[in-house]
Amino acid sequence: MKKYIQNKLAMYKVVRQLMEENAPTWNTIPAVESVFNDLTSKIVELEKLAVKQGSKLTGFAKSKTKLKVVTIEQTDDIAGALSVYAESIKDDVLKAKVTLSISSLKRGTKEQMLAKIEEIILIATELSTELIPFGVTTVHIDALTVNYTELREQSYNVRMEIIKRKQLTNAINTLSKETDKVLNTGLDQLMKMVKSVDAIFYEKYKSARMIIEHGTKHKLPPNDAELPKGFLGA
Repeated sequence: MKKYIQNKLAMYKVVRQLMEENAPTWNTIPAVESVFNDLTSKIVELEKLAVKQGSKLTGFAKSKTKLKVVTIEQTDDIAGALSVYAESIKDDVLKAKVTLSISSLKRGTKEQMLAKIEEIILIATELSTELIPFGVTTVHIDALTVNYTELREQSYNVRMEIIKRKQLTNAINTLSKETDKVLNTGLDQLMKMVKSVDAIFYEKYKSARMIIEHGTKHKLPPNDAELPKGFLGA
């Protein structure tokens, strides 16, 4: 969640707290109660979206990184055996196809890396019998195939998670705009009716609406406290 959205959510929650603490002042006004209920439901939904968006990709990243290292090393081993085999039969075309390095696999894009690993698996599978004297058996090829398949699936899952994260961001931004509208065109206007009943509460409300400063935690003064000079909103 972006910092300015975090600050706005903090402001929404302070407003909610203030309204709840002063419910007897406004709960006899049906319109205020209706708008406040709408505000509360949007805040709850924003909090839920924030929790979902806050879940980290760390687990994905760590497991994927470890699997990637192992899979690249397996590919390099089998490609090395293929290269020696190609040299032994003087097949320059095959040697060109299987010549690679760990650094070249890491240097390329994810798609390029997966495509090269798949190519090595296909060639090794076709030449599995010929590779036995060079230390590569079907066990090695199968192990690489399993890790390659899992790596491809993990890459897909991470990509889907990133897309989901973007969708959550869009949903949060939309809901934040809706919440602002509830405040700007609803509660802010209706709260003017409360001014004649409880002027201090009204001024605290205006102050709470401006609590969006970066990196600062704000607490509302107790209801019976005198407001410090400069605390009132314009």
